[in-house]
Amino acid sequence: MEKTSKILIGIDIGEYSIKAVKIEKTASGLRILDFITKDEISKNAQGEIDPAVIKDILNKFSIEGAQICSVISGGDIVVKHAIVPFMPKEELKDAVRWSLKEVVNFNLEESKVDFQIQDAITGTDGIKRNEVLAVAVNNAVIDKNVKLLQAAGIEPYLITTSHFALANLVAHNERIMQGKTNVLIDIGFKKTTILIFRGTKLEFIRQISSAGDSFTKALSGVVVTFPKRIELDFKKAQELIRQCGIPSKFEANANVQDVPLSQISVLMRPVLERFLTDVRGSFKYFREEFQVESIDQIFLSGSGAMLKNLVEFVKDGLGGIPTQLIPMPERLGFQVDKDKLLPLLPALSVSIGACLGEDNVINLVPKSVKMQKSISVQQRILSFAGIILLIIVPFTFISLILKLNRYKRILISYNDYYSNLVKLRTLRDNIVERQKFFNEIIGREQNLFLYLKELSRIVPSAIEFRHLEYDKTQEIFLIQGLAYSAEISSEKSLSNFLLDLENSPYFSDVNLISSKKTSTDQIEIVDFVLSVKLTKVNPVRDYK
Repeated sequence: MEKTSKILIGIDIGEYSIKAVKIEKTASGLRILDFITKDEISKNAQGEIDPAVIKDILNKFSIEGAQICSVISGGDIVVKHAIVPFMPKEELKDAVRWSLKEVVNFNLEESKVDFQIQDAITGTDGIKRNEVLAVAVNNAVIDKNVKLLQAAGIEPYLITTSHFALANLVAHNERIMQGKTNVLIDIGFKKTTILIFRGTKLEFIRQISSAGDSFTKALSGVVVTFPKRIELDFKKAQELIRQCGIPSKFEANANVQDVPLSQISVLMRPVLERFLTDVRGSFKYFREEFQVESIDQIFLSGSGAMLKNLVEFVKDGLGGIPTQLIPMPERLGFQVDKDKLLPLLPALSVSIGACLGEDNVINLVPKSVKMQKSISVQQRILSFAGIILLIIVPFTFISLILKLNRYKRILISYNDYYSNLVKLRTLRDNIVERQKFFNEIIGREQNLFLYLKELSRIVPSAIEFRHLEYDKTQEIFLIQGLAYSAEISSEKSLSNFLLDLENSPYFSDVNLISSKKTSTDQIEIVDFVLSVKLTKVNPVRDYK
């Protein structure tokens, strides 16, 4: 397995069934490692699924280290396509929440709101806006899912809705969806969800009540077949409909479990016609609202989509629009038996799609769960770090003690060397100083540093040198500069400087060659040129 691989488990907990799929995600792509479908899940007196059932199912996957992607569905979920003002994502939440108020029939303040930015559009008025797909889910629905998973010993990494899970699956079928108006009809147990896409962009969602449960209930009750009278309970009706599906006209004279298929066709006809009517109504609204001329192709998903002859029935009933079961994405590989997986793909569509989201996917995991998970991870890291420190610190301490003793021995062995080196450096410095002294005694070139140092000491802040030149033959400094002062006159500043030069033992023959006075609004300036002769100084005093 590649180091960058990640294991995802998508779990779809339905009304009476659980579907789960295990997917490996690597840098090179995705592949299905395993899957499970379990129908007729029993519930307790409160209508809740036993967490142990979920735990047993997922334990078959070996879920250690996997990220659990859970799907929720139900009445207290609202998904809306909305146009909101263009603003940074962190500021969009309030605008999205406001847009949901008119369509949510439950308390929005007790709900989790999330959204995806689909596009940035510019209207006819020239104003830029964000096109978003927003969802609001009652906290009770999310909490129920979280508690069920936690009771099964599982922490959810992601919680999304079936709508967005299916949209992820469509997005991974980009080649066959591109440039067309595509419809995905997901037929669940209690509800059927109609999702309409332009390409892979989800633009319309509607739920209708005609679903798998409706088809089964149509056969429940008493079936009169002369001379017999057959009573079908819900379970028997479910077995019958799975076996025969929607009877075709070529099967009118056949029987299944002593029930004529012609009778089954008559009983199912009203429910199927209502189903088609609801779908046609959704198509009509979409075409008018979004100004789309036609629907290009239809895909069916959900457990109800596996009903025998349903694909042909939908195609014929909706005017011959090309219809098929949802295909497996081309980029999705297999490690399981493909022949066993593909017939169950419609039922597994939601659990697969839950694992296929990108980084901006809708995630409804409560903040409290995220924080708890973060704290848990930090605790594990700290525990591991503590163990490592307990192992490393003693060895490190011993190593440092040994190194310290070694360095002490090295320092002692080189002590004499460093002492001699210091003596040599001191002797060298003394020789250099004495050489300078003797150079001065025998009249070689003056040490200009002494004169520059004295000049720096004398010059006041009101004098600024522009040029300093040394005439070696005459042993004079030629100085050009400016004199200015705000407190006394500039001429007085220059005069004081000349007097200080005369009084210095380093200089003599101070001669003011030229001076030129100028004035501004705030200050007067004297531009001057002078020469000063360097005198012999006592080298012993200066080299002390």
